[in-house]
Amino acid sequence: DSDGLATSSRNSYMKAHERKRALAIPRALAAAAQGFRAGERRAGALRKPGEEALELAGLRIDYVTLADPEELVPFSDRDTVSDRALFAIAAFAGSTRLIDNLVLGEDAPPSVDQEGAG
Repeated sequence: DSDGLATSSRNSYMKAHERKRALAIPRALAAAAQGFRAGERRAGALRKPGEEALELAGLRIDYVTLADPEELVPFSDRDTVSDRALFAIAAFAGSTRLIDNLVLGEDAPPSVDQEGAG
């Protein structure tokens, strides 16, 4: 959507304040992409800012994961990723479960509406 949240029929289930909090998801994706572009390859260092953004927004995290984009095998926080990695998120805004992902090293990060920060 125009504010950076992934387009989904589930978005209609959220109240306005939940949607604002849900904008932490594209911010988390963008943070991982920024770290990756800056040369970070430690899986834990790429994952942690996204997890923190979701927690700070008050979302209930189902998962925040980095995985091999072909085999879908998760990386441990101690692993080093190479030229591509799947960064995937599932979190709840209220009772609505939202998911989004991007392939670091391949996909452009979402543009994020800073109005919804926090």
